[in-house]
Amino acid sequence: MVLPPPYNVEKLTQHPQFPPFKAKRQNDLQVHSWKATFPLVFHVKRFILLGLWLCLGLQLTGQENLITNGSFEDIDSCYGDPAGLGFDVFQWTGCTGWSCPTYGSSDLWCADPVFGNQSPPLIPGFGYQHPRTGEAMSGIFVFVQHEEYREYIQNELVEPLQNDVYYRFSMYTSNSFYDETFSSSTSCMQVYFSEFSIYQPLSYLALPVTPQIKNSPNNFYTDTLNWILFEGIFKANGGEKYVTIGCFENDVNIPLSIEVTDTTGGDIYFFIDDVELVKTSSKVSFPNVFTPNGDSINDVFSPEIVNVPNWEVFIFNRWGNAVAVLNENNPTWNGKINDNWASDGVYYYLLKSSDEIFQEHGFFHLIK
Repeated sequence: MVLPPPYNVEKLTQHPQFPPFKAKRQNDLQVHSWKATFPLVFHVKRFILLGLWLCLGLQLTGQENLITNGSFEDIDSCYGDPAGLGFDVFQWTGCTGWSCPTYGSSDLWCADPVFGNQSPPLIPGFGYQHPRTGEAMSGIFVFVQHEEYREYIQNELVEPLQNDVYYRFSMYTSNSFYDETFSSSTSCMQVYFSEFSIYQPLSYLALPVTPQIKNSPNNFYTDTLNWILFEGIFKANGGEKYVTIGCFENDVNIPLSIEVTDTTGGDIYFFIDDVELVKTSSKVSFPNVFTPNGDSINDVFSPEIVNVPNWEVFIFNRWGNAVAVLNENNPTWNGKINDNWASDGVYYYLLKSSDEIFQEHGFFHLIK
């Protein structure tokens, strides 16, 4: 019997470029009929869990978490094997809000699987980790040795984001396996917000998009025991309804902690849990024109920066040379470089915070 996509067992298990950790995946459509036997039980479970997590999220943050089912607890049933190529485990399990947007096979790890026998904390081939909260967590490959392969998870937000409003995104991640001598890690953890969902069912390459939130290039995730917080702040354009999580760098640009060779490096897999997106009181505004001509009108470059911790603004000329650095103790620029007036033209700014969760950039015109 030839099963229809994505349940073609031969395709899922014998694809020549499939990551070796997952090549042993098996599939059985009989589980579908088992799930359908108990719809009432599953719906009651979903209702109870959803109510508990909404109450908990509001209590802890004081704001609504705009990520749907941020801890992956609201599911119909649990799938207990690594997902195969083209198989959306979130759809199969009824994991509310989440999906696999590409041919790469993101995973959902949970307790008491109705099919398969792999569940946290011991997941053969993937390491040992408890979910940070509850009984479920996700997992994705962000790098595979010898072949460009990426996995992503995508969430449909509770509501569209608002124009010019700042949001704080956060989640927790843990490296499934790391050895400082023999295995590599990466800092490539990124987040992309979009108005429409991403759906590329025939590709597992790095998605060609520009993420709004990026981890610091030198912040390598090497901890296999603890959950590490990843967070960032960004300003929405308005209308964003989906968020996609993963590594959007190709193999040429992805930062690795050690060089990948035939004997070192290897595949890099991250567990993910407790994803959150909330509005933040941070506010940033930059002028687009600056006229230091002594008429007491707009004579200084003075950005408005509110509730951004330990910020710095770097100002560059058109050749990329830094001409000024602003901070909380020196928040304005008078238009001089080493006591000489800067020339008219376009200048660029880059805002950073000390914890590297806030970055913004743009340009302005200096006219005397």
